[in-house]
Amino acid sequence: MGNTDSKDTPQQPGAAASKPQAWNAADKNIRLELDIQKEKMGKLIGTGGKTIQLIQQKVSTIQMKTPSKEDTGNDEFKFVPVQLQGRAQDVFKAAQMVDEVATACLAVLSATVSPQQVSLLQRESILNMQKEIPIDTLRLPKKTDKPPRVVIEGYLEDVKDAYHFIIKEVEIAAKEVQEERENMKLMQIRNHRMGSEDSNESGQDGKKKAGRDNSKMQPKRAAYRQEDDQKASLRDRDNQPNNDDDSSAPEQSIQDAALSSLDHEQ
Repeated sequence: MGNTDSKDTPQQPGAAASKPQAWNAADKNIRLELDIQKEKMGKLIGTGGKTIQLIQQKVSTIQMKTPSKEDTGNDEFKFVPVQLQGRAQDVFKAAQMVDEVATACLAVLSATVSPQQVSLLQRESILNMQKEIPIDTLRLPKKTDKPPRVVIEGYLEDVKDAYHFIIKEVEIAAKEVQEERENMKLMQIRNHRMGSEDSNESGQDGKKKAGRDNSKMQPKRAAYRQEDDQKASLRDRDNQPNNDDDSSAPEQSIQDAALSSLDHEQ
């Protein structure tokens, strides 16, 4: 929950978009209005204003506004408001001190939220909170509200419990949204890496397949080469000159020489 004024704490540009805003109950400002019976206001103020001044001294970080004498003396009103504004923990501390002196019949808490926090308030646990905490009224803001504001009405202790319950639930919702965003980023990175690995594996498979095809072709190429060598050998042998007639010539000369020697002997 944020400040009661429309001005919120300055934030860095883009901070709300990058990370959901959670609430810190101790740091955020709220406004709490306590309805006190008119006849008890004198006791709260104290003699010479000592009682109310003591409360203001003990919790000096908040703004406290008590009803005017005119409001207190107006017979039309049975109750008058005491307004407290400041950090939540300090406001509740001062409210407890006021309630101990003059019991508050009704507490109305009001706190602004940033537009980014409006959607976080729609958790089912918050919507059904009144089943667990008996507050009178819970008004959650809409995105069109300017500024968006949460209002809780009921007894002081119930209002306090409801406020802290909402703070806790919104913190959980903010963490869940952040975790979901981080998981989405991791999924995108994982998918990108898987796509790159598939491309690399396809390239490696292509190289392996080409290598396997080459290894299969090598025996075939060797066989073709051997066959070509055999054909070339046969062609060379066919192209050699026929020397059958020449080879018989020496035999004829030997026969002629033998006949010639016989003639001489005769």
